[in-house]
Amino acid sequence: MNLQEIELKLILSLDSFQKLIDIKDAGITSKSFTHYSKEFGWIERYSRKYPGRVPDYDVMHQKFPELDVEQEQIDWDQSKEWFFGQVKKAELTRSMTRVLEESIRILVSEEKPVESLDYTVQSLIAMRPGNRVAQSKTDKDAIKRLDDYLKKLELRRQGKSLGIPSGIPFLDQNNVSWLPGQLIGILGSTKDGKSLLAEYLACVAYQQKNKVIFFSPELSIPEVEYRWDSIMSKMYGYDFSNIGLNSGENIDVEKYREWLEKISEREDWITVTSDIAKKQLSLDTIETYVDKYNPSLIVVDGIYLIKGRGKNNADSWERVGEIAEGLKSLAVSRNIVVIASNQLNREARMKDNPDIENTGFSYMFPQLVDKCIIINRPRDIQSDKVRSIKLSAVRSGVDLPPVNIIWDVDTGNIGRSI
Repeated sequence: MNLQEIELKLILSLDSFQKLIDIKDAGITSKSFTHYSKEFGWIERYSRKYPGRVPDYDVMHQKFPELDVEQEQIDWDQSKEWFFGQVKKAELTRSMTRVLEESIRILVSEEKPVESLDYTVQSLIAMRPGNRVAQSKTDKDAIKRLDDYLKKLELRRQGKSLGIPSGIPFLDQNNVSWLPGQLIGILGSTKDGKSLLAEYLACVAYQQKNKVIFFSPELSIPEVEYRWDSIMSKMYGYDFSNIGLNSGENIDVEKYREWLEKISEREDWITVTSDIAKKQLSLDTIETYVDKYNPSLIVVDGIYLIKGRGKNNADSWERVGEIAEGLKSLAVSRNIVVIASNQLNREARMKDNPDIENTGFSYMFPQLVDKCIIINRPRDIQSDKVRSIKLSAVRSGVDLPPVNIIWDVDTGNIGRSI
């Protein structure tokens, strides 16, 4: 199948507004098309004029009578990523070709080898997928904001979250979700459950068909993965004790095999720990994995244990501030969600309701997060199967007061309000 056929099949398969959202979410614009740029641009304008709609075949044929609208549609769910990839690859090839041609012109015609090299390196790095600096022509690109609003309108109409849901009813019912470009904080004292909460939020994202990377500088691979089995399997209707998995007893082996075979059909969760990296996890390591695997969401569980780039690695306050700043920049530049956990300070232990000012290690962390979940043990409840959580430091929206939630770590039953 040549590129023109690929583009045509993609164009003629856009029979719903959701499919148009999918293709635009993949970073495909009218400029991405070699042969059908005009047609795709018209479909975009149609959807803006008639919110939530795309032109049907009769309208398309009337506008573009030369199109063979009888073309067989692609299997969208099974094939869209391949088709998206072919269009994006062709676009990248054209862009690289233009850069190299201009570079040769500067080198040969102007006889400026240094300028040619600088132009080539800067241009190619800038167009590398995932390495773009976020920017927009606020006036020229203004119509894109209408597209963004119409997308939100359609998601609301469908009863869906605008971003990745938390999986915690208290938050989801208040329209709290994680959006690309956001740094989500988790604060808690030692042993209060911030690592488990971080993994639970990532499991919810994974269940929603997102690719996840989980970075843990202090847990081992088995610790992360047995927790993963308990939490994730619960979401799919299984019930495996985390204690049982770790101790090697009281687990239905056949059910466990069935679960593992079922989940092994996917390849969308990567766990990275210091025992795999063979050294302290660093900001450079995190960026390398993000660029290699292109996830939708990453978790950095314990930013106070991550190695920075600066000379002040021994100074935890400056280092943690640098790491937080780097993770926020990573979220924005790669257009992903970053969840990072940090500790509360000692004074938080003395409070019934610790808040964002009780952040440990770095004053920059609460300034950089877009939302922050604070988790602690309620002092008036003796059970270890209850936690109090609240939402603070909300950059766009409102903070939410504390709510007690179920916290049954062993079975992965987490999040429901009490």
